[in-house]
Amino acid sequence: MSRIVFARAFALLFVASQFFISCKTVQVKETHDAGGLMYGMIYDYNNVTVKDVELCVNGKRVGSSDIQGRFVLKAKKAGFHDIELRKSGYETIQQSFRFDSMNVLYFRMINASQLIVLAEEALDAGSHDKALQYLARAIALDPLRPDALFLSAVVCHGMGDYSGASRSIRELRRSGYQDGAMEMLTERLRQEGVVDED
Repeated sequence: MSRIVFARAFALLFVASQFFISCKTVQVKETHDAGGLMYGMIYDYNNVTVKDVELCVNGKRVGSSDIQGRFVLKAKKAGFHDIELRKSGYETIQQSFRFDSMNVLYFRMINASQLIVLAEEALDAGSHDKALQYLARAIALDPLRPDALFLSAVVCHGMGDYSGASRSIRELRRSGYQDGAMEMLTERLRQEGVVDED
């Protein structure tokens, strides 16, 4: 019987000692933003992580996001810093952030396809101006993207901006794109007296 009591007492003493040892290894920072490491995540507008995003802090390249959109920043001291996130096909993000190792940075990047979806939603809601703004951003990312150019032509035509519609059709032709819907819109522009020549 005494062996069982002794074994239980020893086990209890061992667990208690491990608890106190583990508590001593936890370090509490006096300030939250005193430097060290800060983690971040990059998503697109569909909440999908974005990999291979180039990261620049204060004008210096510091790395890129991994396959799961994660990145780590290092700093020796707290304070505000400028960050720039760049990836081909996505709009560049530039903003300031306060380095705080107790917080996580989250960014949302948008690409041309997502801008076109937003343009279609704006068009469905009857906001032609907003649709054109989204399309202009998509075309800035990919100047010869056929779906953006064609939708831009349709929106311009719907607004009565025939020269804008004609311009988009010319860009589509220059890119080598041919489509039945484009030809129908081109013919309609001709019937309305819009010159569609280069």
